[in-house]
Amino acid sequence: MKIVFVAGSRKFYADVERAAALCRTLGMRAATAGKLARKDTARGEKEALRRAFGRIDASDALYVVARHGYVGRAVSLEIGYAYAHGKPVIASELLRDLAVRALVSGVSAPTGLARYIRRAKKSARR
Repeated sequence: MKIVFVAGSRKFYADVERAAALCRTLGMRAATAGKLARKDTARGEKEALRRAFGRIDASDALYVVARHGYVGRAVSLEIGYAYAHGKPVIASELLRDLAVRALVSGVSAPTGLARYIRRAKKSARR
């Protein structure tokens, strides 16, 4: 069973949860960072990133919900972390930020995610 960490801006948290639910209905295990436990504080952000990094480590891939190509700074960090740890990064839409887009393995709706994960893992082994 594929394990996917689903990330996205807090602005689109409902979309992130919907994508994770869809991944589950397609037979994947899906996790999100969950809602931020604390209000916007450095400590709260650090806790959320540590939780996300741990879940990325336990996942086969990172799926980024990027409505209109937008990802915030925290999601950009999650993308960089996943990329640096050899995890395929798949986005729901083409990312606007070129530097972050360069780390993305592919663009797919959640329904095509399993195919992208298989393909990305095969090319990573070469």
